[in-house]
Amino acid sequence: MDVTAILKRAKKKKNSHLPDKADTLEYDLGSMLCIDGDFSVEKQDVQEEDLEEIIKKATLENTQLLLNKIFHLETSSEEAGVFVKLPHPTTKLPRTKKVPQPKKETRWEKFAKERGIRNKKKSRLVYDEEHGDWRPRYGSHKANNEINQWIIEKKDHEDLKGYEDPFIKMKNDKKKRVIQQRANQIQNTIRNEGGKITKSMNKNIQGILNSGHNKKKSKKQIDQILQMTQRSTASLGKFDKKLSGEPVFKSRQRRKFQPNIQQDAGVERKRDLNILDNVLTKDTSDLNLNKAVNRYLSMGRGSKKFRKNNARKGRKGGRGRGRK
Repeated sequence: MDVTAILKRAKKKKNSHLPDKADTLEYDLGSMLCIDGDFSVEKQDVQEEDLEEIIKKATLENTQLLLNKIFHLETSSEEAGVFVKLPHPTTKLPRTKKVPQPKKETRWEKFAKERGIRNKKKSRLVYDEEHGDWRPRYGSHKANNEINQWIIEKKDHEDLKGYEDPFIKMKNDKKKRVIQQRANQIQNTIRNEGGKITKSMNKNIQGILNSGHNKKKSKKQIDQILQMTQRSTASLGKFDKKLSGEPVFKSRQRRKFQPNIQQDAGVERKRDLNILDNVLTKDTSDLNLNKAVNRYLSMGRGSKKFRKNNARKGRKGGRGRGRK
């Protein structure tokens, strides 16, 4: 029995976390990164099947060395487990995007900075005396909303011209403030871009102008949106689950055209003979006489136009003309 081999195997089994290779790696423990500058494989010396195994073995050994370094750092035990406090990263990784530029000041911010005006941070909630609870300071459900009051007290300096409705005046004043706020936002946007209206800034302006608009769509627009959504899947809505009462839109039938490429002479001859037979035959079973008469009388403008013209001709007299 070879005792040396047995001891070697036992030692290897006991210290399985220690790889056989020498530790020549460069570490960045803050990023949990290690770099092996000595690893190199010549393709001509190694077969393709063995190359993957060599790379896997080197990766496993390097990962084990990295984990050994990490667990030699300061650790702390908590309920969720053992945590390691990583140092600050030393490797500078490139950014995917540009460094964000500082936001330019608005006109009011610039004025407040010059005059030394500081904004006092107000609390978000305000006590509403009418309802007896705390409500938001701003918004549709704000506290002490004057529009929801059933009576408005007239102030001494107010001049209600011609007994103007104070509720309507309050709503109009709010609309003016909203319009002025949007105009100020547009001015700040143009000023930040140096007075030039770019494509991206044009989208921002459109977003400012359209904000707050909740225009109801017509039934036709809703049906068009529903039809587009029904056909937005890969199966064009064929295998989608339908809701109860959801309308089913029929797909348009595509017109069939004869191919432009050269066909078999027999097929083309048979098609031409069928056309000639339909023209010369006296059998009118496939002919819609009502449709043909309406088409002839309406001069090709359709039966609706024909009925409309007949309805006009059938009227006698008119408004204000009296009976003839």
